Amino acid sequence: MRMNILYVIPNINVAGGISRIVIDKINYLSKAGKFKIFLCYYGNENDKSVYQIDDKIQLHAIKATGKNSIFGRIKKVIFATNEIRRFIKDNKIDVIVNANAQYLLWTLPFVCKGIKKVHEFHFSYQGQLILDLQTFRNPILRNVLRGFRSFCISHFDKAIVLTPSDKENWHLKNIEVIPNFTNISYCGDYSIESKTALSIGRLEHQKDFQLMVKAWKIVNQKHSDWHLNIFGEGSMKKEIEELIVKYGLEQNVFLKGNTTNVIHEYSNSSFFVSSSRYEGLPLVLIEAQCCGLPCVGFDITGVSDMIKDNETGILVKERTPEQLALGICKLIENPNLRESMHQNTLLDSEQYTKEYVMGKWISLFEKFNAVNGTSNQG
Repeated sequence: MRMNILYVIPNINVAGGISRIVIDKINYLSKAGKFKIFLCYYGNENDKSVYQIDDKIQLHAIKATGKNSIFGRIKKVIFATNEIRRFIKDNKIDVIVNANAQYLLWTLPFVCKGIKKVHEFHFSYQGQLILDLQTFRNPILRNVLRGFRSFCISHFDKAIVLTPSDKENWHLKNIEVIPNFTNISYCGDYSIESKTALSIGRLEHQKDFQLMVKAWKIVNQKHSDWHLNIFGEGSMKKEIEELIVKYGLEQNVFLKGNTTNVIHEYSNSSFFVSSSRYEGLPLVLIEAQCCGLPCVGFDITGVSDMIKDNETGILVKERTPEQLALGICKLIENPNLRESMHQNTLLDSEQYTKEYVMGKWISLFEKFNAVNGTSNQG
C-alpha cells in the first residue's frame, strides 16, 4: 500500500531556494511510484507555481491571513492548524513534512497523533538566532520563544537539518542530517580565462548584497577588468542599484534579474561569491561546486560546511567588505589556485547528487511505514 505524504511550504508563487528544493523533492517522490504526494501552501487556490509541479501531486492552499501582531500570529497558528488537521483526516495522510512553513511548528507535534511528523529546517541554528533578534527585541520573550521552539521540535518524530554542525547545535535526540541536492552536474570545461565572478540569491537582507557591492568597490581599484554578475530579485533591488551608482560600478557590477539558464551562468564564470548573513545549506553553493566553481564566502554555518578553506574556496573569517575583497582578490590573482580548487570542488560535490540524497529520504519514509504498517490517521 502506497504511503500518503503531505508537504507544507510557505508559498509556491515566489522564487527561492526553499520552494525550489522542496518541489524538486516531491516531484522525485511522486515519480518514484511508492508514494502519493500532497502539497499545502499559504496562499490562494489560483496561485501559479514558479516551479513545475508533477501533475499527480494534489495541491491545497491555506489562507492564513491576519495582522502580524502577537494576537494576529496566534490567530494564524490556530487557523493553519485546523486547516491541516482537516486535510490530514480527509486524505488519510501517513506522514506530514513541515518544510519551513510558519505557524505549524508550534502545534503540529501535538495534533493528529496517529501520523508521523517531520520538521525540515532550511535555516541554520545560527540563522534562526539572527531572525529571533530581528523579530523580538525583548530578551526575555526571545529566550522563552527559543525554549518553546526546542520543546516543540523535540516532539516531532524527526527533525531534519542540513549540516552536521547544525545537528550539534540543536542538542536534540530526534535530529537527523539530510543535505540538499542539485540536479546540476558538471557543465563543461572550466572557464579559467573568464574575468566574471557570479552570485545568485534573493535581493533581501539575509543575502547582504550591499556588503558584496562595497567589497567589489575595493576589488575594482585593483582589477577594473573584472566583473560581478548578481542574479535574483527582491525588495532591496533599488537600494543595491543606488549603491552601485554611488560607487561608480555601473560597468563592473550588474544586477541581472532571474535566469532560466543557470548552468550557462555557472559555466561562464570564474568563481562564486556569497555574502550571506546566515544560511541553511545554500543550494547555489552546491550548484556552483557541482559546476566546478571555487567559492568565496563568510565563515558561517552552511557556507563553512560547503567550502573547505584554501581547498575548494576561501572562507572569510571577519565579516567586513575589506576581508571579503581580500578573498576575492586572492582568487583573481592566482589562476593556478582557481584551477586546483576547481578540481577539488568536483570531487567534493558527489555527496550532493539527487539519487544519494533522495535515497536517504525514501529510507526515512520506509522506516516510518515499517513502524506504522497501514494508515493510522485519527
